Amino acid sequence: MFLCSLLIFCGSLVADGALAPSRRPPMGWRSWNSLFLDISQDKILAQAQALAAVPEGGGASLKELGYKSVGVDDGWQACGEGVNGSFHDDKGVPLLNLTRFPDLQDMVKQIHTMGLEVGWYFNNCWCQLPELYTWLSKGGNTAQDVDFLVKYGMDGVKVDGCGPSHNITLWSELITKAPAEIELENCADNGLFAWETAYTPADQPGWVPATPADVVHGGFNSYRVSVDIAPQFYSAMHNLQLMEPFLTLDHPLSRPGTWAYPDILQVANKNPVGVGEMTPVEWRTHFAAWCITSSPLILGFDLTNKEVYKAAYPIVANRRAIEINQLWAGHPGRLVQASATTFRAVAGKHANDECENGDPSMCEHVVFPTWQLWSKPLPSPYPGWQAVLLINLQDSRSNLSFSLADLSIGVDQVEAIDVWSGEKVHIVDTFSKTLDGHASCFLMIPPTTEAKNSADYI
Repeated sequence: MFLCSLLIFCGSLVADGALAPSRRPPMGWRSWNSLFLDISQDKILAQAQALAAVPEGGGASLKELGYKSVGVDDGWQACGEGVNGSFHDDKGVPLLNLTRFPDLQDMVKQIHTMGLEVGWYFNNCWCQLPELYTWLSKGGNTAQDVDFLVKYGMDGVKVDGCGPSHNITLWSELITKAPAEIELENCADNGLFAWETAYTPADQPGWVPATPADVVHGGFNSYRVSVDIAPQFYSAMHNLQLMEPFLTLDHPLSRPGTWAYPDILQVANKNPVGVGEMTPVEWRTHFAAWCITSSPLILGFDLTNKEVYKAAYPIVANRRAIEINQLWAGHPGRLVQASATTFRAVAGKHANDECENGDPSMCEHVVFPTWQLWSKPLPSPYPGWQAVLLINLQDSRSNLSFSLADLSIGVDQVEAIDVWSGEKVHIVDTFSKTLDGHASCFLMIPPTTEAKNSADYI
């Protein structure tokens, strides 16, 4: 199932970017960033229906655009009903909260009928301590959890790092042997369990994002490289910076079938339990950053909120941006340049943004460059083209620029395309633009003046 642990051995990687769907960066929706623990069968079905529906006013459904999965996060389990207050019975079988999910089999069937996939969640953070005290010495209940996935016909699973099943290699082995394909997300389930880690507060032990050493051999479809993202610009940008070790020029560890992941998108989200949200300008920079680094595109806003859906749709439904994310020309995208000048900013942690709501332990003081230039090579139908993202990370307005030579383009002028508008952008030697704070410019740039007319791509 998990093909090609290193790119240099992957004979199936073709130059035109025609990756099998299961090997592209995953796309879908997951419940945590908008619903938190307030989930139920009816609420998940409503999100699936919204994902599959044609939007009011016309346009393609999000499903048509590639958002194919509906992910249930924490909150499904029957906390306290298992052994010693855990949610596994005396045989290690996970116990479902039947008040919230009275007929899980039917829910999965209905979602599959919509042409969507269903993602589940294990090694939970809610009810963590009873699980650890009861099952850690036994190594958790991974086999029983995988049996649950098979029984209910799940298409994917997010394995968190909070619980006692802290052996991602075992998860991978058992899922690989399953009778149907199940995509595996490694959400900080790395190394042996430890009661204290450098990344997390004392009440959430064991949770450690991936390092390059954790992912060299793969075994999972995606892996978290960061703490939980907050609905705050510098939280998103901090998580973006944590992608860099996995995007090296010669041997990127983010690759087809095993993608580095800086967490669920916070486009169009507000913190439902306090302050914290991004502006539409920041949403575009955030989404573009995930696209140009081939990050999984997992939506997190409430799809049933028509006002929010309408605001988010022009960003998350942009076909050029999605195509940049999904195509493969040998590299997932990388940081090309950054300013020498830096500044400090506070980055929040966690989807309910405790930092901005008064908990200093959830704030990270991060050093950022004032601007960055990212790029990703593109294959056919854009042979030799590059996607380019210029970000103004600072709060103030600034005139930013880059040269074609910075991108190793050997001509002095090209006709580029603005990803958001589709408009032509004529560049002679150097591109320059004044950008508001936290704004960005997202372009597709051809390699030569003789490249196929850019109008053909609009």
